[in-house]
Amino acid sequence: MKADDSFQVAPIGRPAGHVNLYVMDHYGHLTPQGCEGELHIGGVGVAKGYMDNAELTNGHFFSRQLYSGESERLYRTGDVVRYNKHGDIEFVGRKDNQVKIRGYRVELSEIEQQILHHPDVLDCVTKVWQEQGEEKLLIAYLQIRERQSEQAVVAAVKKQLAQTLPSYMQPNAITSIGHIPVNRNGKVDRKALPKPNLAALTGEYSPAQNNTQKKLLTIWAELLHLSAEEISINADFFELGGHSLLAVQLVTKVNETFPVDLSIKEIFSSPVLCDLADQVDALLHLDEDELAAAEAELADMSDEEIEKLYQELCDE
Repeated sequence: MKADDSFQVAPIGRPAGHVNLYVMDHYGHLTPQGCEGELHIGGVGVAKGYMDNAELTNGHFFSRQLYSGESERLYRTGDVVRYNKHGDIEFVGRKDNQVKIRGYRVELSEIEQQILHHPDVLDCVTKVWQEQGEEKLLIAYLQIRERQSEQAVVAAVKKQLAQTLPSYMQPNAITSIGHIPVNRNGKVDRKALPKPNLAALTGEYSPAQNNTQKKLLTIWAELLHLSAEEISINADFFELGGHSLLAVQLVTKVNETFPVDLSIKEIFSSPVLCDLADQVDALLHLDEDELAAAEAELADMSDEEIEKLYQELCDE
């Protein structure tokens, strides 16, 4: 294979003579050049399965009729690849590292690559957490260089990700751990990662101080499938698992609960609960001021002027 500067990533290459490689979509159809799919291996070198592990064998080995019409035994690798314009296979990522969150399909390795650009991050791994009935949370775990401030590194990584990744790929929380757990095969063991601390997501707990905050806590708890007692007024809606679709529902429920006309813009500009409560209170007070001004104006008008104004409003 000749060196070529047009390669965006280092290609895996091409199959040897006795090996057949197939790139297939989730329907089992062969993908065209440039389209991503899962790499399957066929040919005389494919094993019968995993020793004494029927479940794993059934999950990775199967037979399929392809070009010749004869059945060929294939091994499902779990690697997401594509054929480039040169006919070589490029590795894209692992199928088990692709997740759907916030309405988008996300490659976890893309987030991890961005995090690893920070010089004080030695290693990292991301995982989607979801308790039963709750929203999905995207959590990033960092192994930070010794004698570095965890708070400073996490803050710098958050700032870096905000500049390089779209909002739907932003982790809900970033936490530091001593080391990234691996299994006996040396691969990252995501099942061994510690459960995220919900208190860290909600911030230092502060209870509601007024009726507006209490009502917003109830709305947030309903939308995010959380207990209102767990949510601090310092919590961020999006860090708790909120996303654009839930933000639209939040606007609807707030406007139904309060006599205000809150817009989606206020949700994104004031995602922290106490700040959003201030926005709602400001709109409520604005309506009260307008009402008071109108009442004062009516008090200064004669009966004839009020009657005339009433007729004009009816005509409109």
